[in-house]
Amino acid sequence: MSARELAELIELFPNMTLLDKRMVSGDGELARKLADFDRDHGDKFRAPLAELIAVLTLPLLLALFTLWWALN
Repeated sequence: MSARELAELIELFPNMTLLDKRMVSGDGELARKLADFDRDHGDKFRAPLAELIAVLTLPLLLALFTLWWALN
């Protein structure tokens, strides 16, 4: 993969939907390249666990409070 292709893929990868990634995975050659890319650069696109917990805590607490309020 050339440097230009890699830069383009790094720019596009975060915006790909899960369906797009699965369609690419269906092609043997592209699937291998996508797996190699994800192995080498995937950590740049994954949210840290602490960040995910922080983002999901508020909606979970709001849902629990709403449920508690509705049942009382």
